[in-house]
Amino acid sequence: MHIPAAIIALLLTAFRIVWWWFFDKKPEPVQGSLLWQERLARGVHIAFYIVILGMIASGIGMIVLNGAGPFIFGGAGAELPNVL
Repeated sequence: MHIPAAIIALLLTAFRIVWWWFFDKKPEPVQGSLLWQERLARGVHIAFYIVILGMIASGIGMIVLNGAGPFIFGGAGAELPNVL
């Protein structure tokens, strides 16, 4: 259940990033807001996406490095690797 949920999270995040870059009509800044607040808000928004993608990349890296990919994705005769 964990890996399919991560794959869905990856696909939805990628879709959201593409939507945000190309199709989203970004609102105008609030009247009277300071430039540093606008930049900080944009930086935090981007940081959230970086954290989400980093967590997904970490999970993919763990699957690749411990050799569990064939077992997880149903390879023929695949066995769970002995990591001890």
